[in-house]
Amino acid sequence: MDIKILCPVWGHEHIPIEEFALKVKEAGFDGLETWVPEDKTERQRLHRAIRQLDLVWVSHQWQAKGDSPQAFRDSFRHYLEITAEGDPLFINCHTGKDYFSFEQNLALIDDATTFSQDTGRLVVHETHRGRVGFHPAPSMDFFRARQFPITADLSHWTCTTESFLENFPEAVEEAIRRTHHIHARVGFEEGPQVGDPRAPEWKPALGHFLGLVGPHGGKPPQVRRLPHDHHGRIRPAAVSADHSIHPSAGRGPVRNK
Repeated sequence: MDIKILCPVWGHEHIPIEEFALKVKEAGFDGLETWVPEDKTERQRLHRAIRQLDLVWVSHQWQAKGDSPQAFRDSFRHYLEITAEGDPLFINCHTGKDYFSFEQNLALIDDATTFSQDTGRLVVHETHRGRVGFHPAPSMDFFRARQFPITADLSHWTCTTESFLENFPEAVEEAIRRTHHIHARVGFEEGPQVGDPRAPEWKPALGHFLGLVGPHGGKPPQVRRLPHDHHGRIRPAAVSADHSIHPSAGRGPVRNK
C-alpha cells in the first residue's frame, strides 16, 4: 500500500498556485488536491506548477450542473473529461444529487465507471452531503447495486444522521472496504466539522474519528463561526496566524491500490 498525504487548495485560493504548490512541497506533503479551473490556460498553469515541483495530485469534480437529470448527466461527462487532464492520481467526484431518483444517480455511477474503463482514469465517489453518498442508509442501496470506489468523508454522515454512526455498522464497514481516498476531518452530530479538534469540548468527537480516520480541517462555512459574525472569522486557536500550511491540516491519506 502506497499512502500519500495531500494538502487541499480549498481555503488557500487567494494564493497564486505556483506559490501554494511550493508551500505544499516545503511543508512535506506529497501533493495537493483541488478542483480544476474552467479556463484551459489556468488549468495548464495548475498542471505546470504541480509538474515542476514533482508533486502528485488528485483532481476534484464538483462543478457538474443542470436543471434536469439529463442536463446534469451531460455536464457530468464534460467535467470528468477536464478533470482527467494533467495526469491526476485519480478523480475525486461529487456524484449526482440527493433529490435524483435511485436510477438517475445509478446512471451517473455507471457513466463514471465507463469513463474509467475508457480512459484508465479512476473516478472515486465522495460520501458528501447533497450527493449520491449523502447518508449511510441510501448509500447501502448503491453499494449493493454496484462495485465502485469511494472517498470516505464520514463527517458528512455524522451530520446527516446526527450520530457517530453507532447504528450503521454495516454501512461503515462497507464504506471502509471500498475506500480509496480519505478526507479525514472531524465531524459531530450537528455538523460536518468541529471548530478546533484540539479544544476540550471536541474531545469526544475527536476520539470517535481517530478510531476511523484522522484530522483534517477546512474553512467557513464548514467550520463554526463566531456568533453574529458573517465574515468567516473563527476561533483564533483554529487557524495559524501566518496562514502557514501544516501536514496536520491536510487531506489524506490517499491509498493507491
